[in-house]
Amino acid sequence: MAPQNASSRRFVSAIAAIAITLGPFSFGTIAPNPATATSLTCTEAVPCEESAARTARTEERTAASLTFTNRTTADGLGSNFVTAVYAVGSTVYAATTGGLSVSTDGGTSFSNYTIANGLGGNNVQGVYAVGSTVYAATAPNAGGAGGVSISTDGGASFTNYTTGLDNNFVQDVYAVGSTVYAATDGGLSISTDGGATFTNRTKANSGLANNIVFGVYATGATIYAATASGLSISTDGGASFTNRTTAHGLGGSAVFGVYATGSTVYAATTGGLSISTDGGASFTNRTTADGLGTNASTVVYQGYSVDSTVYAATWGGLSISTDGGVTFTNYSLGDSNPVNGVSAVASTVYAATQSGGLFIDTPPPLAALPVAPSVVVGATGTVTISNPALPLPDDTVVTAVSADTGVATVTSSANASGGNAAFTVSGVSAGTTNVTFSSAPGYANVVVPVTVTAPSPEPEPDTGGSGSGGGSSPAGTSGGGVSGNSDSGVGSGTGIATGLDPTPPGTAVEPVTFADARKVTPSQIRALTPAQIASIPAAQFRELTPAVFAVLTAAQVAALPWTWFV
Repeated sequence: MAPQNASSRRFVSAIAAIAITLGPFSFGTIAPNPATATSLTCTEAVPCEESAARTARTEERTAASLTFTNRTTADGLGSNFVTAVYAVGSTVYAATTGGLSVSTDGGTSFSNYTIANGLGGNNVQGVYAVGSTVYAATAPNAGGAGGVSISTDGGASFTNYTTGLDNNFVQDVYAVGSTVYAATDGGLSISTDGGATFTNRTKANSGLANNIVFGVYATGATIYAATASGLSISTDGGASFTNRTTAHGLGGSAVFGVYATGSTVYAATTGGLSISTDGGASFTNRTTADGLGTNASTVVYQGYSVDSTVYAATWGGLSISTDGGVTFTNYSLGDSNPVNGVSAVASTVYAATQSGGLFIDTPPPLAALPVAPSVVVGATGTVTISNPALPLPDDTVVTAVSADTGVATVTSSANASGGNAAFTVSGVSAGTTNVTFSSAPGYANVVVPVTVTAPSPEPEPDTGGSGSGGGSSPAGTSGGGVSGNSDSGVGSGTGIATGLDPTPPGTAVEPVTFADARKVTPSQIRALTPAQIASIPAAQFRELTPAVFAVLTAAQVAALPWTWFV
C-alpha cells in the first residue's frame, strides 16, 4: 500500500487513517501550522453540537507540541529517501531507494536487505507483510530487474517474481491469502498462486481507468485500484472495473493511493484527500482549506478507527484529523516536509520522508494519579488515571488488569470522564500487585503498584491495676479481680469460672448480624459471647477480616458453627 517512487514525475506523499493520539518524542518540537486551525463544520450527518465537540476534542488533543525520533542511514536504513513504511507489532519495514530496511525493535535499529538478498531491485517502492511473509514492490535499477519480491523468513531472503507482469516497475503490493496484487506501470497484476505467476488487468481487457496503477487495496471480491486517471473499483475479483473521477467528487484526476473499510473509501489524489461513505459511489474532498498541509496526498492506509483519527502525510507535513477527516491540523517536519508514507501500530506512528529518513512518534504513557494507592484487606480504594498532556477524550474505555488477583482485584474497565478514569480496587490479601492500565490505541500502558495492607490491630484494652475477688460465679463468668479503672486498679469480683457460656441453658439468643461485616472491629467481636458468636450467619462470618478472627477466644472459636468450616 505504498505507491510512491523516486522519480520526479510523481508526487510522493501519503495519508493514513488510524486510531491513535500523538505525543512527545525526542527529535524536535513540531508546532501546529496556525494557517490550518480547525473550524466548525455542520452537516446533516454531523450536527453543529457534535461538530463543536469534535472540534474541541481536536484542538485539545493536538494542543501539545509533537516531537519525533529520527532514524537515518546511521541507524541502518538503506537510504534516507524512504518511499513507504509498514509496521506490525514491533517490526517495522521501511522501503527505501537503497533497499528494504527491517527493524524488529520498533524502529530503534534496522538491518538493510538488497538485491544481494534476492530483491528484484534496491529501489523499493512499497512493502506489505503478513506474519513472516514480506512482499516488496521493486523497480528496475542498476543490477536489478524489478518485480514482486517475496520473503518467507521475515525479510532475510527474497525470491523475485516477474512472470505475467506487464511491467516490472511495481508501485505497490498487497496480499490476501494466496492472492497477491501488484500495482505496476503496465496495469494491475493479480496472482492466485502466491505470486508465482500473474495475470495482468489493463484498460483494454478489464476497463481500468489507466494502465499506470499507483496503489491497490482489496477486501473480499472488491478491488480498489488507484490509477493515473481515477479510481477503478471491481466487485468481481478484477474481471471488470468501474471508474470514479472528479465527476464523482474526487479531488484530482490522478489517484495515488486507496484504502477502504466497510463502506468508507479513502482516495489520495493530486487535489486532496477524497472520502466516500457510500462504497465509492461519490466522494467529498478535503484540501488545504480543511487543514491539509498540501492538496497532494498519495497513499491511503487505515488500520482501524477509534475516535475518528486520520493522519495525512503530504508534501507540506503531517496533517492530523480527529473528526474522521472533516478538519485537519498540520505539523511541519521542517526540511523533511515531503512525507511519502505513514503507518501506525498501537501507540506509535511512523512517517517516511523524502530526504530525512524515518520519523517515529510515540504518544506519552497514561499518567497514573493514585488517589488511594494502597488499600486494606477487605476494604476498597480508588486509583484514578489520566493524561495531563493529552487528556483522554470522554468515553475512552480504559481497562485495568491486576497481576495478582489474590492480592487485589479491580474493576475490569471504566470510561474516562473529564480526561480521567477511576477504578475501584479491592484488597484481598496483604501484599503488592501491579495493576496495568490501558486504553484506546494511542496511549501507552501504565503500571501502578497497588499495596494491600493488613488492618491495623485494635489496641488492647487497658486493664489497669490488680483487683481481688472470690466466691462462685454463674457459668461462663470469670472469677478474680477486674480493674475498676486504669488509674486506681481497684476492682472486685466473686467466684471462679465453672462454665463456657454465661447464658443459662434454654435462654434464647438474639442472632448477631452486621450491616457490613468487613467493618467489624476486633473489640466488637471480642465483646460477643460464644452463644452470640454461634449465631452469626456463616456467610457473613466469612466476610470478617483476618484481624477480627485473630482475637477470638478459645471458647468463641469452639462455638463457631460447623457449617462455617465446610
